[in-house]
Amino acid sequence: MEIKEALEKVKNKQMTIDEAVEVINNYTVKEKEPINRGNARKIKVYVEEGNGKRVRIPGVPLWAISPMVKFGLWMGKKQVSKELSQEEITERTERIHRKINEAIEEIDKSDLSDDLKEEKLEKLNKKRKRKIEELTKPNYEAKKGIEKAQEIDFKALVKELKKCGPITLVEVDGDDGERVLIRTI
Repeated sequence: MEIKEALEKVKNKQMTIDEAVEVINNYTVKEKEPINRGNARKIKVYVEEGNGKRVRIPGVPLWAISPMVKFGLWMGKKQVSKELSQEEITERTERIHRKINEAIEEIDKSDLSDDLKEEKLEKLNKKRKRKIEELTKPNYEAKKGIEKAQEIDFKALVKELKKCGPITLVEVDGDDGERVLIRTI
């Protein structure tokens, strides 16, 4: 007897609760044979906005994933390890100062209260300081992250994804009705 049948009988008063508990305790789960869905060939990303509009993104063949990841990590490592020359640092610093000074002039011209102006000026100066510090300090965390990612065997990962067949890898539903679905097909 199935669990649903036992619960229906209890509901219709054809069986006591003790008898239903005994049926449930003695129930054995029948193992199903795994379904052979075939090999997966692509990763497909589906994006649906809250208004029902869909963003069409073509599927990426699984064989291309590993080379793309390796290329991205290689480029990232080159970018992170690239040190700026003193001329580049000076040029970028001047650009930061120019943009922040333009923003400060706009705040001075605005009709904001003195307290709000002071608060905004303080935030802009903190932003200027942070941006300039980022230009001169090396990016150790990014280097470590890229090195860790390079240790992963993406070929083995892709091979296992192929074996699984078509499955849903990620499904995210947003507050405003947005939906993102990543699947192998």
